[in-house]
Amino acid sequence: MRVLHVINAFTGGGAEKLLHDTVLSQKERGADVEVMVLSQQNNHYLDTVKSKGIQVYVSNSRSLHSPSQINELKKVIAKGDYDIVHVHLFPALYWVALCSLFVNKDFKLVYTEHSTHNRRRDKSYFRHIESIIYKRYQRIFCISEGTKQNLIQWIPSTDKKARIIPNGINLSDYTDAKPYDRSYLFANIKKNDKLIVMIARFDHQKDHETLIKSLSYLDDSFKLILVGDGGWTENIKLITISEGVHHRVSFLGFRKDIPQILKTADIFVLSSHWEGFGLVAVEAMASGIPVLVSDVTGLRDVVERKDMIFSQGDPEMLAKKVRSILIDEEKSPKIINYGLNRAKEFSIESMVNRLEQEYNTLINT
Repeated sequence: MRVLHVINAFTGGGAEKLLHDTVLSQKERGADVEVMVLSQQNNHYLDTVKSKGIQVYVSNSRSLHSPSQINELKKVIAKGDYDIVHVHLFPALYWVALCSLFVNKDFKLVYTEHSTHNRRRDKSYFRHIESIIYKRYQRIFCISEGTKQNLIQWIPSTDKKARIIPNGINLSDYTDAKPYDRSYLFANIKKNDKLIVMIARFDHQKDHETLIKSLSYLDDSFKLILVGDGGWTENIKLITISEGVHHRVSFLGFRKDIPQILKTADIFVLSSHWEGFGLVAVEAMASGIPVLVSDVTGLRDVVERKDMIFSQGDPEMLAKKVRSILIDEEKSPKIINYGLNRAKEFSIESMVNRLEQEYNTLINT
C-alpha cells in the first residue's frame, strides 16, 4: 500500500505529533508511506521522520495560503502511484481537494478532522465553499464523536463518509520515561513546591489565561511550566506579569522531551476553549500524573471522569481542584491509576490498525 500524507507543516502541535507517530508506525507495519509538508518553516519533526527512511517533500511555495500550493502538490501526486492521499488540517484541506481536479490518477482521497471547531464555521459563507471541498474526499476520519457530530452539523452531506478513529500514542514512551531533576525545568524550585504543567500551542484556543489566573488562588508553592510555542507567546507572558505571577511561571518553548517533562510534573492541566481530541491529556495520563481538563467536548470524552474536569474559563474552580487533588493523599492515587488504565485505550497501534482497515476498504471498492 502506497500512502502520501499531506500536512501544513511538521510543527510542535498535536496533529503534527500524531502524524509523526502515525507515519513511523505505518512504516514499521510495511506501508510505503511518504509525507508532503506545505511550509518550509518550523518543521520540528522533519529530521526524525527522514531518519527512518521516509520520503518527505517540502513545498517551494512561499506562503501556506498561496494558490501556488496546488501546483506544488500536483508535481508530487502526479508522479507518485499512491493508493491513498491522506490530508490533515486547513488549508491543506482546500489545496489538495482543488489539486485533485487536475491530477489524472486513481487514488483515494481522505481527510482527518482534528478539531470540533474552527473559525471558518463562524462565517456562514464558508458552509457552501466547504460543501464543495469536502465532496472531493471519499472518507473523513473524525478523532472523536464530538468532532463527527459538529462536522455533520456544519456539512450534513459528510454523514455517510465520516468515521470515528480516536487518536493514539506510543504508550511505552510515557510509561517508561524517567523524570528529570525538577530544578532542570524550574530554577530554584523548593522541595515541597508543586509543579503544574500545560503543554499546548500558544493561541486563543488553548486558553492559557485561565490557568495563569488560577495561580492567584494558590499559594506561592504552586509553580507552573508552560511548554509550546506560537503566535500568542508574548501575550501570554504579559498576562503572567499583569497577574503578578510571572516569577512562578517558566516558559520552556517547543520541546521534544515531553515524556520526561510529564514524568517530572505533579499535575497536568489543559484549559482549552475547545478540542477535537486532547491527545496530550492521554500522554499525561500514561505518564502517571493526575490530569485536569476543561469541560469541553473532546476533553471530557477523553478523561470520562468528573473529578478530572473543571468548568471552562473558571480559574477559581480550577485552583480548588488542583489543590484538592495534590493535597488529598487518597484522591491523587485513584486519579492516577484511573488515568493509566484509561490511556491504554488509546494506543497508536490500535489507531493505525483502524486506518489500515479503512484504507483497504476504500482501495477494494
